Amino acid sequence: MYDKAVALYLDKDIVYTDEWPYHPDKGYPELKQIFTTEFPLNPANKVYSAVREVFNILGMDSKNFGSDTWNPFSEIIKPGQTVLIKPNLVMHEMGQQTSLNTMHTHGSLIRAVADYALIALKGDGKLIVADSPLQGADFEKLTQETGLNELKDWYRKNGIHHFEFYDLRKEWARLSTRGGMTMERISLKGDPLDYCLVKLEKDSALEKVTKPETRFGITDYKDTTLQNNHQEGIHNYLVARSVLEADVILNLPKLKTHTKTGLTACLKNLVGINGSKDFLPHYRQGSVKEGGDEFPYKNIANVLFKKVRDTLNERAPLVFWKIARWLGLRFRHIYSSMFDCSERNSWGIPTSMIYGGSWYGNDTAWRMVHDLNTILLFADKSGKIKESKQRKCFSLVDAIIAGEGEGPLSPSSKHCGLIISGVDSLRIDIIAASIMGYDINKIPLLSSYYQTNFSDFNPKRDKIQVLSNINKTDNWYKGLFDFIPTQGWLNHIEL
Repeated sequence: MYDKAVALYLDKDIVYTDEWPYHPDKGYPELKQIFTTEFPLNPANKVYSAVREVFNILGMDSKNFGSDTWNPFSEIIKPGQTVLIKPNLVMHEMGQQTSLNTMHTHGSLIRAVADYALIALKGDGKLIVADSPLQGADFEKLTQETGLNELKDWYRKNGIHHFEFYDLRKEWARLSTRGGMTMERISLKGDPLDYCLVKLEKDSALEKVTKPETRFGITDYKDTTLQNNHQEGIHNYLVARSVLEADVILNLPKLKTHTKTGLTACLKNLVGINGSKDFLPHYRQGSVKEGGDEFPYKNIANVLFKKVRDTLNERAPLVFWKIARWLGLRFRHIYSSMFDCSERNSWGIPTSMIYGGSWYGNDTAWRMVHDLNTILLFADKSGKIKESKQRKCFSLVDAIIAGEGEGPLSPSSKHCGLIISGVDSLRIDIIAASIMGYDINKIPLLSSYYQTNFSDFNPKRDKIQVLSNINKTDNWYKGLFDFIPTQGWLNHIEL
């Protein structure tokens, strides 16, 4: 079995195709198992063949590869099961971001993985694509822009009716066009199976840093719900029941830098199984000296910025937001003349004004991510944590075009032509970080492996087996692509 290996498929000439519904580049024989009629091929869709090859590199159903009976998911997916594909869907648009391909899992990868999941289901079961995008995302526009609407229609026309996609959010936040202020919250239908309050209590990774005086925080949200669900001995998450009801999770993240965890790949992508962002601690309020990790040290800039933004998100009129934004821009000029501001992020804000836990000292966000990975694998359908794994998970990371710089919301495009795949999310993320040119020992999300119960990886005992289509010497992939970190992590995590 390939459960401890990580596969890399590298072809720097691969690019995405924008032709929906992302038909394969060739008439592969195994597709006859689900498509009985011919369909037009798309020779430009080399992503399809790349996904196929990464399965082959892992040795999935190797004895049948190349035949019309090849079923790469045969050891993971069985007929009659429910399979949930968890992509990384963020926003239908994002400020100055020019290419959504840098933020989202591309639809061509979703199509390829969906086809092979359908082969494994053999017409008996259910296939769902589901995620909780950013609170301001228009889900209908997202599904249109990623080609999911077109894919669903094409499947239906070809007799495949058990393919659905769900917006797992309970609410949609309508944002202002400038600054991201929450104007109003609109209730959504959400997960058709509803939600489950999963109680980790003292088993949460957050418990070790939770004290009576601890107040967790999350940017641009009131913290009432957060405080009620995260305090000493209490750590609750509101998880979509469609996730808990699934037998298999196919995790399809986009490789990007991340302001709060250093990078986002398999582990961080599971934030999208939660139905409400109000349940997700992103930092502990205050400076390090005050027992928090919201910012490195307390100064007039970050305190004032936080208070103003918190006040505005109490539903202040839009005119107040515009005035505050105008004053804020001028405050930066005054601040720059008073303090050392030689380092600035992509918005021109001095790094000394870092807020919201967006820096390398964040000791909270990774713990929340670990909790969600524990829930995914060990929570049963009722949300009870069991000793044995309750569902299978397989991951495929989209790094054809990845994101560097101010990820995950404003990344710069980085073309890698790479797909990373395997079963163990921690092992995959460790290899991904190495490829990005990062030291895993400086990223708590990864270096805290000894605190996990969702992976058996131990670097003192285990060496990760890396398989690829390129015959290279050991560790050839380290620093293969030097990713520029976010400003809050710059010069702190590079190899």
